[in-house]
Amino acid sequence: MSPCVFLFLICVNSLGVSHVRSSDDPEANTCEDPPVFSPSHLVVKHGDPTTATCTVCKEKCHNKHMGLEKPLGTDSMNGTTITWTVDKMTEWDTFVMCYYNTESRQCSSSLPITVYQPPVRVSFNFVNHSGPMILGHTYIMQCSVEDVAPVGGLTVVFYKGETELNETKLDGEEKNPVTIAVLFQYHPVRGYHNWNYYCKATLQLGTEHFSWKSSEEVNIDTYFPPQLDVPPYPNPINVTEGDALVLNCSAYGSPRTHYRWKLPTGQTIAGNSIFTLDPVSVSDEGHYICSASNNLGTDTVDYSVFVQRVTTTTTATTTTAATTTATTTTATTTQRVLDTTSIVVTTRSTRSTGSTSRTPIHRFTLGFMLLFLASV
Repeated sequence: MSPCVFLFLICVNSLGVSHVRSSDDPEANTCEDPPVFSPSHLVVKHGDPTTATCTVCKEKCHNKHMGLEKPLGTDSMNGTTITWTVDKMTEWDTFVMCYYNTESRQCSSSLPITVYQPPVRVSFNFVNHSGPMILGHTYIMQCSVEDVAPVGGLTVVFYKGETELNETKLDGEEKNPVTIAVLFQYHPVRGYHNWNYYCKATLQLGTEHFSWKSSEEVNIDTYFPPQLDVPPYPNPINVTEGDALVLNCSAYGSPRTHYRWKLPTGQTIAGNSIFTLDPVSVSDEGHYICSASNNLGTDTVDYSVFVQRVTTTTTATTTTAATTTATTTTATTTQRVLDTTSIVVTTRSTRSTGSTSRTPIHRFTLGFMLLFLASV
């Protein structure tokens, strides 16, 4: 007798059954009352126990020959219900078939069985590269998934931080454990330069069975030349003499950005991204050129600065000084005392407010009056 092939035609001589049709047989699928498995699709981890039941029929198989074809495990029958039990799933590609025979043909159904194994190990690396990445270059990421089965339910995702870079869903009929390597071409982009890169392998088997495993994270820098936040030739800047001049030359680059300023005088100074001149004068007018650079490149900006002069207006004021002369009037009261020996002259002077001037005329008049009185 020819060897049996367990695919579409299965020969089981040990149980005395000469021929069992697969559920893929068109004639078998036309049964009005086919066997039904519960669950309809069995998913079991390799090495775990499992069980399933087959309701052979509703009414057509009573008093008919029925049974369960299986490569491992045991079965027990209760009426038209057959229970299949496995203490330890040791097969990767297995089958179970439930059937019954009628006078003219055989009705059967197969239980789809998926035996799986989560990835034993997942690792991430850059192919033929170490150290920082450089903008404009292409790099190959590799995610290695070891000893996973089946490969047809595997999805591999590459990550940068929490951002998903690429997702690859694998197809295949291989049911035994395999080790695979998924490659992804990556082009670095400008932005935050220090990221953790890794990959995750997910084994999705139906809606209720899945498992996943992540690789270790690889921290790597991305280098790119500085890029200024302003255009190379911004609008002219007008500032008033005496005010502060503040120029901003901020740029983002990796590795660290260094700044140099060229002043209108031709002098070049090293500094930071902010240039301040306080106060500014007319002599500070001109072009201020800032260069932001690292070892990958340089970006420059040219500021045109115009200083508006402050004009001072002087108003002439003529002051006319008025000189007031206060005249002091001296009122003299003369008292004549009849006495044979002397004449006493008493004078009382009253001064007006203001300044008092004594002139020679006043002294002359007084003297004259004294002589007149003496002669009398």
